[in-house]
Amino acid sequence: MADLEPRRGRDGLAIDHAGPVTALAGPVAMRPKDCLPPLGVALLTGLAILVSLWRDAAAGRWPGRAGPITLVGYAALLLVAVAACRSMRIGIGELGLGHDRLGPRLGGGAALALALTGPALIHGVSTPLALAAVLAAASVAVTEEVLFRGVLFVLVRSTFGVVPAVVVSGTAFAAAHAAIYPISLLLLGLVVGLLLGTWRAMVNDLVGPILAHTVADAVAGAVLAGG
Repeated sequence: MADLEPRRGRDGLAIDHAGPVTALAGPVAMRPKDCLPPLGVALLTGLAILVSLWRDAAAGRWPGRAGPITLVGYAALLLVAVAACRSMRIGIGELGLGHDRLGPRLGGGAALALALTGPALIHGVSTPLALAAVLAAASVAVTEEVLFRGVLFVLVRSTFGVVPAVVVSGTAFAAAHAAIYPISLLLLGLVVGLLLGTWRAMVNDLVGPILAHTVADAVAGAVLAGG
């Protein structure tokens, strides 16, 4: 009996036996073992939010240990993302990563970053402070984007479709910051999540959101550090 499991390219995209690598730009027909039931999607979403809330609440309660607690929290989120990728067999291409179309990916990320940081840049931002915050901002951005608009997006899209994937990943992203942000900033986080999720859905790209998220967090860090 013929093997019905599709071959995959190096970027993780499913390869059609009659044609080239399939573009993932909409609801994706994933292999049965890759599909997660609605309860599983809900549990993964809840776990990501709870770990994020614990991280921020614990760092606030024990400020002297905020650094190690934050590192542990983000490491836990990254482990959740990696475990989900391995168990669901989610490839790099399905996550929206890869070096193909790198120019448009980086250009889109720059445009998204400008949209997110425009008001702050108009009022002036300390470049040295922003550069000093880039490494930490990049670590946060990679972890959160891979988890929320990477893994969670793919699983919700495979179960419910594109629009729910954008809404759920954006809402979960905002809710994950509820321990430290007031409601106004949570609403702003939701708007940011929906914006980045829309780019993710339309272009099947996570590089742009990672770049935009990194720049936005670095600028925010510079603004806070500068008073």
